[in-house]
Amino acid sequence: LLVFHRIIHQYCHVIDCRNITSIRFIQTTGAGFDSVDHLTAAELGIPVSNSPNMNASSVAEYVMAAIVNLQRGLAWADGEIRRGRYAASRAELLEQGTVLVLAQRKEGLSMGSGFFVAPGYIVTNAHVVGDAAQAIVTNKATRGLLTAKVLRATQSGGRDFAVLQVQGAPPITPLKLAADIKRTERVSAWGFPGAVTVDDPKFAALLQGNAAAAPEVVYTDGSVSVILQRNPPLIVHTATVSQGNSGGPLVNDKGEVAGINTFIKLDDESYRQSSLAIVSASLADYLRSVGIPFSLAAPPAAPAAKAAGGGKP
Repeated sequence: LLVFHRIIHQYCHVIDCRNITSIRFIQTTGAGFDSVDHLTAAELGIPVSNSPNMNASSVAEYVMAAIVNLQRGLAWADGEIRRGRYAASRAELLEQGTVLVLAQRKEGLSMGSGFFVAPGYIVTNAHVVGDAAQAIVTNKATRGLLTAKVLRATQSGGRDFAVLQVQGAPPITPLKLAADIKRTERVSAWGFPGAVTVDDPKFAALLQGNAAAAPEVVYTDGSVSVILQRNPPLIVHTATVSQGNSGGPLVNDKGEVAGINTFIKLDDESYRQSSLAIVSASLADYLRSVGIPFSLAAPPAAPAAKAAGGGKP
């Protein structure tokens, strides 16, 4: 009995070959030998053979199609990686690098956000910690509450920065500061906005004394509307933020911190909100001035210049 490959595929994968008692010989058309249940066939004394080159052209067509499809996938993945658009990895980076900041000020408990700029060092807004000498920080990656010392803070000259130092933090990848930011760039805000976090059951458990409970980091996205050339420059963007986002990172599509979310402005007449962040360049200058380590992302490569007159370079 001559049985071709597609019939073998139909029967030997859907029906146990042991139940097919009428088969006396199995022949494939050159490829797909491993899709035949040849071990059972051997046990039953059924010879299995192939016919070399009978479907060589079909196999070649299949292989070429698979190669083209693989090349397209690799080219797309390479482009996404070069542009920094690997969403899953970027989300993991921001979730482990962004922390909830709680500080007991004279006015009461203050809640904000912050992010690691170096191992053991967290940046937030000075208005989040106020006059507090220390704060509590947490997220899922810290594996519990960490006590942070307010090492430096300033609210002068338009700056609003505080540096917290933590001891005994588990290994956490710090966030890099972006070298530049431009109008229309896509950005995202990461942090713990009170409008959302107060409804997180894990935040409620944390306030009730469960030190292992860590609320979820909240993500919103938008784009840069304008960069106000003040001192320091301010990024006006459309990613929604609220109280609690203060001190959290505003990042570009590469996961680099383009700015630190600092405040919002509400237009009573139009009921529109403007979200504002201080540019990372100002934060980098401040960190240098107080001797805090940080990493600065490489600036984007400049486009290659064309030769004058259209000639060869």
